[in-house]
Amino acid sequence: MKTSTGFERRWVLQAAAAAMAASSLPLRVEAAAPVDLSSLRRHFRGTLIGPESAGYDRERRCFTFNPNTDKHPVVIAKCSGEDDIAACMDFAGSKGLDIAIRSGGHDFLGASTGNGILIDTRPMASCQLSASRTAIVGAGAKTGEVTKFLQPSSRAVPFGDSAGVGVGGLTLGGGIGWLAGKYGATCDNLVRARLVLADGRRVVASEEENPDLFWAIRGGGGNFGIVTQFEYGTVEIETVLAGYALYAARDIGGFLRFYRDYISLAPDELAVEIGVVQAEQTLITAHMCWSGDVKAGRKVLAPLLAYGSPLAVDISERPYGQVSYMAPSIKAILHPQPVGTAKGVPPSAQQRGGSLGAVSDAAIHALTERIGTARGNWSFSLVHYLHGAICRTPPAKTALTRPLGSFSYHFNAEWSDDDQTTHQMEWVKQSGEALGPYSIPTYVNYLSSGKLLDVKRTYGDNFARLQSIKQRYDPNNIFHNNRNIPPAE
Repeated sequence: MKTSTGFERRWVLQAAAAAMAASSLPLRVEAAAPVDLSSLRRHFRGTLIGPESAGYDRERRCFTFNPNTDKHPVVIAKCSGEDDIAACMDFAGSKGLDIAIRSGGHDFLGASTGNGILIDTRPMASCQLSASRTAIVGAGAKTGEVTKFLQPSSRAVPFGDSAGVGVGGLTLGGGIGWLAGKYGATCDNLVRARLVLADGRRVVASEEENPDLFWAIRGGGGNFGIVTQFEYGTVEIETVLAGYALYAARDIGGFLRFYRDYISLAPDELAVEIGVVQAEQTLITAHMCWSGDVKAGRKVLAPLLAYGSPLAVDISERPYGQVSYMAPSIKAILHPQPVGTAKGVPPSAQQRGGSLGAVSDAAIHALTERIGTARGNWSFSLVHYLHGAICRTPPAKTALTRPLGSFSYHFNAEWSDDDQTTHQMEWVKQSGEALGPYSIPTYVNYLSSGKLLDVKRTYGDNFARLQSIKQRYDPNNIFHNNRNIPPAE
């Protein structure tokens, strides 16, 4: 690829050093030295937030904010459009600054913050429905915002299961949610995207334009450029049968074995996510969404709702737009006083994810042992049972791997007291390690390691092709704050 003179040459040495540093996460990071922003201000129309700015500490926090992700960007650039992003890229190159990119900030590794320049696309949160019923969405939008916008037209994009997640990271990692069994992954519904490349060029990726890049960004993460706009095909959906059930955690192992057998028979229209959550007592939660005929759905859900005399059940036909808010609603019920509000600051959190090829008895035993050691605010979730349409997409169609019959899981712990930090972080780490022997290569958006071997395992046979495409579009690995795919040598 022919490169421009403005960007990549400045970055060659800086990117090489930063890529090596990216393989490990520091426990404590000192505030960055000031950098003269005057040249950036002349070309920037959005908002620049420096360490001296009000709100800097809030803006630099990502969702899983803890000592491993305690970064101090030189500047947080809240971009108004592609021109702002290009200006940030040029400025970073001229100053030798590392780049981090943020859409929603829900990254297990905290990759959406850094110690250089943080390119925040959140102000770019536009959404429109085209005449051909595609959704044209700015990279900073949250999935819940897009779903709410589309709801009056009875259209939807098959996003993930949480309204607060940004469309950028979700889509680039693949995107698995409530409608995956019926309509596939989010990336399967992507029609085209606009990107700013490492050399400053602005391109479109689709089946017709730069098809190799289009293949790579559907599951390959943010390795290839900064996406500024997504265009999705939409599906027609108005209401679903959805809600939750709460169970006493008297026999966690028994419930997991029941769930394993129950979900193995799931029709395409069914998605059920379960969790074990610490509240005043330990509870089992089940969130469910049925996207087919309501009468048939009630019959399919009946065995789940009859198990073990649930403590509470709230299942009804409701607008699809409400479904992605179910988990926050449950959290509010379990924790009326959110962690951290007493001090007026958001809680710190640690998350670790993985994938299971099957919920074996040995995995269940390991999990229940870890739950027995937990304290404070914690949870375990078993989500994204892969079946139906998402597994019928040919493996070579996108970079997303999709093992039939697999599950994703994650451990989560929160704390507001610094004295809790070590225990909560160690509990999450050791819990993930306990399930390691029963895990398979992980859905990349839940991959809790940036190590090259783990990234390579995640992509399997697609890894070599991704490296080749990386070499073509980002040969100096400018975009490395992610589950990094280094360029082919």
